[in-house]
Amino acid sequence: MTVSRHTAGFSINCKSCGATYLPEDHKFCGMCGGELSGSGQVDMSGAPRAFVVSAAAGGIGGELVGRLLAGGHRVLACDISSRRLAALSERLVRIKIRW
Repeated sequence: MTVSRHTAGFSINCKSCGATYLPEDHKFCGMCGGELSGSGQVDMSGAPRAFVVSAAAGGIGGELVGRLLAGGHRVLACDISSRRLAALSERLVRIKIRW
């Protein structure tokens, strides 16, 4: 598993209040409520990102981790059960997804 500093996806600045590093997919500033220009127009295809997935060893979490890794993204997976997380890791290795 590869973990890196996550800054991609947080590059919009609010022109109203000056807030920086706002999420690219938001339409309004969380600080002042001002409209963010350029938001909602981010092309996510082909851009590897870093994700944190909690409850990753569960059914939906496990599928999400598999799809993200298959798409070339970096994933930090965490779960309350280390046994289930180890089983998820073994399953992903068996289907040849680089963990």
